[in-house]
Amino acid sequence: MTVDKSLEETKAGLRAKSTKPGKPRRFAVPAQALQVLHEHREQQDHEHTLFGPDYQDNGLVFCKSEVTFYRPDSISSRVTEILRKAGLKGASLHTLRHSHASELLSKGAPIRTVAKRLGHANANVTLSISSHAPEADERAAAKVWHHGMADVIETNRIKPRKRVVTC
Repeated sequence: MTVDKSLEETKAGLRAKSTKPGKPRRFAVPAQALQVLHEHREQQDHEHTLFGPDYQDNGLVFCKSEVTFYRPDSISSRVTEILRKAGLKGASLHTLRHSHASELLSKGAPIRTVAKRLGHANANVTLSISSHAPEADERAAAKVWHHGMADVIETNRIKPRKRVVTC
């Protein structure tokens, strides 16, 4: 998938803008997600046929057929509603972004790869903003530390000398 622009709301209205570094971002997505996007594109193509020359998608994934953009907060509200119906109360596009990064890092994805997917030029930004240690990772870290220290202690433990008792 390639992301080369986004939509922002300014005082002057909505406008498409390039990505922050000004370069398109390319990253892999699951085949199932690509299938859903392909079906969405087919629906847009159908609407294009219905509206004729009045239809402009502006090269965006989500656009209204009346030649206008969806407002970013409308998309966010809709996604939040879908997440709530799926049982993910309190989730939003923003929390999905953080969860995405945290899950990738938790499963061992390289930090540079995660940073690239999020559009961060600096991996330190990804680590400071977008990564949260899941509870399972905290428990795993504690277990690794415990076993590591137990080995060190056992190896370095001073063995008590045997006492010889004479009567």
